[in-house]
Amino acid sequence: MVDKRRELNSRLLQIEKQAISPPAMKGKERRPNCQRCAQHSVLARLKGHKRCCPFRNCPCAKCQVVQERQKLMADQIKLRRRQKKQKNLDALSDSDNLRSIMSNFSSC
Repeated sequence: MVDKRRELNSRLLQIEKQAISPPAMKGKERRPNCQRCAQHSVLARLKGHKRCCPFRNCPCAKCQVVQERQKLMADQIKLRRRQKKQKNLDALSDSDNLRSIMSNFSSC
């Protein structure tokens, strides 16, 4: 998945190099812009933009790459959250097992 995301990012970078580069960020505050709009040289803040994006259903190659990357990143986040949850459950189970062993030991 990581390799696929890197490939998609590099394809988008190549496309962006051909287009006009966006203005440089000032400070550390993130101000994400809609990537679909950006691929069409339109600067649109992402917040509150999802449902009204004019390129939401755009079939062009650039938007397809953005959509594929978004899906891939969503899958990675799901996987990461699932792994974290499983790790926490395993740690909880291990601590419960340790407590039961210790209580059995102390009762002897």
